[in-house]
Amino acid sequence: MALNYAQDLADYVRDYLDQDAVTIPDSAVEAFVRAVEGQINRVLREHPRMRVRRSWRLHAGDNRIPIPDDMLQLIAVKRDGVALVQYPPHLESRASQCTAAFVNYGNCLQVWSVPTEDVDYGLEMTITIPSLLDGQFKEPNWIALHHNDIYQQGLLAEAAGYLRDPQNQQVWTGLFLQALEALRVQGWNESIAAGPRIHVV
Repeated sequence: MALNYAQDLADYVRDYLDQDAVTIPDSAVEAFVRAVEGQINRVLREHPRMRVRRSWRLHAGDNRIPIPDDMLQLIAVKRDGVALVQYPPHLESRASQCTAAFVNYGNCLQVWSVPTEDVDYGLEMTITIPSLLDGQFKEPNWIALHHNDIYQQGLLAEAAGYLRDPQNQQVWTGLFLQALEALRVQGWNESIAAGPRIHVV
């Protein structure tokens, strides 16, 4: 069964466990999905499939780039293909004296020097998987498309905990974490063999 949207997830959990919407309401399924996707993002944050390259144009006089909401980890900021040097916030004064540097403030990136004309910057980062709770997302959720068992096992583990079934919770949690770890190792091997596979969006 392909799990693509919230209703698919709710139907799958209830059908498998022979429960109804009273026993497992939609709000509970949403909590299951958020927990499962949070764990996926934590374990696979360095997987090559989580990497993207995005561009951002700064106009003359503007040197702040908003950090995308779905960013997990920043890998590099580049201008004309050259990586900028990152400085911590307390060394902003030192960064401001450079011509190819930036400071990460958590909610934005401040680049130096301040452009005097429009400049394109490239952001290389890892991002969260698009949540199935969103209904419609800009890019495919590759876990749901190609590794559906991870969602299934994670959801059943969360549902078992919700239903206070520790025995099945332990079984499904073990399978879920085992599948995640196998995918993480696969991604590590791909990185070594072929280098980072960055998806340009």
